[in-house]
Amino acid sequence: MTPIPIASAAPALPAVRQRYALELLRRFGVVRCHELEFRFGISEATARRDIDAVVRRGYGERVYGGV
Repeated sequence: MTPIPIASAAPALPAVRQRYALELLRRFGVVRCHELEFRFGISEATARRDIDAVVRRGYGERVYGGV
């Protein structure tokens, strides 16, 4: 999976992380928690919350490890 570049190495706001997750979902059809953890240096719990936010908006279905 090719990483999608982001503009800053500073801690990203939830909206930025969730847009990134949505972009991964649109491009590749899958988003994994560990991808968000690695990309943004966040905890597993934060990655799960971000993915859950994307799912709540109707963009995917939660499965083991991601969307």
